[in-house]
Amino acid sequence: MAELPTKSGRIAVGDGLELYYESRGVLDGAETVVVVPSLSWLAKDMDALVPERAVVFYDIRGRGRSSAILEDDHLGLEKDVEDLELLRAGLGIERMALLGWSYHGALAARYALAHPERVERMLLVGPTAPAESPYWMDFLERFGRRCKVSALREVEDLKRAGVKESDPHRYAEAVHRVFFLAYVTDPAVLDTMRSSPCVEPNLDADRVNDQGRRLLEKLGPYDWREEFRGFPVPTLLLHGLEDPVEPEGTKLWHELLADSRLELWDGVGHMPWLEVPERFFALANEFLG
Repeated sequence: MAELPTKSGRIAVGDGLELYYESRGVLDGAETVVVVPSLSWLAKDMDALVPERAVVFYDIRGRGRSSAILEDDHLGLEKDVEDLELLRAGLGIERMALLGWSYHGALAARYALAHPERVERMLLVGPTAPAESPYWMDFLERFGRRCKVSALREVEDLKRAGVKESDPHRYAEAVHRVFFLAYVTDPAVLDTMRSSPCVEPNLDADRVNDQGRRLLEKLGPYDWREEFRGFPVPTLLLHGLEDPVEPEGTKLWHELLADSRLELWDGVGHMPWLEVPERFFALANEFLG
């Protein structure tokens, strides 16, 4: 198969910020494009994703190579939904299939609710739940139990030694490794991971993680059940039963969405494209392709 053309660039969005994106395949004239938020965490490990289709990876504001967020007023799910629409329009995409992982699953769903005519289908992987309670506290408890004490100690030792200032990339890798180790069932799979969120201008992992926490807290005691009840966009829901994100929230998505399929995988955590890649890409490509 011939190598697909690739492109990278930036799209101006609100608040004077820019989103960084990378695409493969020909966007012009494509009937449907697969759009995937969280470029820095995913793109380099997604070579096997729908190879015959045009795919766009991008980072939301405050992540990866997209603009850093320095003001809390520039932070919010509604901002991310607006940014996705500006990205779509800026790239001339008529209709999209969305792959949303974790928080970006909620982003994909909220975008589809606001712009159903632009979304052909959604693949939501370990998505944030459609209601805050009790799922957010359940996640914090499950994540806390999964955290490796040795990884937490390494971060504290590096901070005390001044490594955050002297070698910020090494420090950022240590901070993000706390999450990686809690997300997967077998730490060895992380050796295969090629993607990395440790890039400028969002190399400060403490700031990025704190903003991620505040992003969810700004939602408050949200409950989207009535908004999504019977929502018809075809959706595949995938959740590993060893995921620190509570699978009951994904089951609730399945109950609400009118045209959804639920896959619950034993022995799999929050990063199935690394943990069971053949199984993940076979399912994803069947659904998206």
